[in-house]
Amino acid sequence: MNTSSLLSDFDACPKRAALSMRIERESLSFHQLLARGVDFGLAVDLPDPAMAASDEVYRLATARPIETEQTDLLGLVEHCAALAEIVTWVLRTGDPWQHPEPLDNWRPACWLAPTGLRRIVLCDRWDDRRALGEKRAWSTLEGALYGLPVTIIAICLGPMRDGRRHGPLTKGWLHPQSRELRFRKRDGGGFDGNWEPVWRERFDGSRDEWLEAMTQDGVTEDTIVLHPPVEFDADEAEHISELAECNIALIGKDERRSLSACFDPIRPCPFRHPCAYFREPEEGKGFVTVGA
Repeated sequence: MNTSSLLSDFDACPKRAALSMRIERESLSFHQLLARGVDFGLAVDLPDPAMAASDEVYRLATARPIETEQTDLLGLVEHCAALAEIVTWVLRTGDPWQHPEPLDNWRPACWLAPTGLRRIVLCDRWDDRRALGEKRAWSTLEGALYGLPVTIIAICLGPMRDGRRHGPLTKGWLHPQSRELRFRKRDGGGFDGNWEPVWRERFDGSRDEWLEAMTQDGVTEDTIVLHPPVEFDADEAEHISELAECNIALIGKDERRSLSACFDPIRPCPFRHPCAYFREPEEGKGFVTVGA
């Protein structure tokens, strides 16, 4: 089944796209754990979808190896699960989210929205450069295939350091006496040594208290960014559909390697270690069949 992710892989490297149709790394990165947990929480029909997202992260972490250099694996998973919980809770306010109906041999990545489609972008930070890139990403261009506008919801997680995200959704500061939760001083200064850092997974209060403190300190609008809908006129939509069909037809036939993209620091190829040196990734040697 063709997807926007497959087309993105083809843009980066034709060989990567051909491999990703049949095989994937057995280990999951922090970002994959988080994204899969959030997707599960958005779609599940349970009383507490945010907790379900957290539970899904734990389930995945016990089923698959984790791709990390950190030695505190439990701490990393607890942190990821807490982040998946609050992201899902912020996004999901009603019924389970649904994807649009698949098109001919196409599995959608976007979610249905009242005014078209929507997609979630989990990122370090959001700026004009990132916005431009996401507007032209295949996950957004998918809207052209459906003839619907796409609203991008950017969730800014903060930088990744020592196995943890350092942003308002994951880290706050407690006043030494009042234990008031804060995220940013109103004078723009930093918190001194008397303030106690607190991670979301170690916070005793509720989700509501955490989000309310974020809102009072004015960090919510910088953390959850709603981008204006990306629209496609009929002519542009036709060109995008033709390009998608053309590239899909080449997947598996054009297997050139783009060696300069193997170790891209932003989007490294999952097959980088064997493929960059002209060896085939093999099941049982760190890879599994897609869907296994």
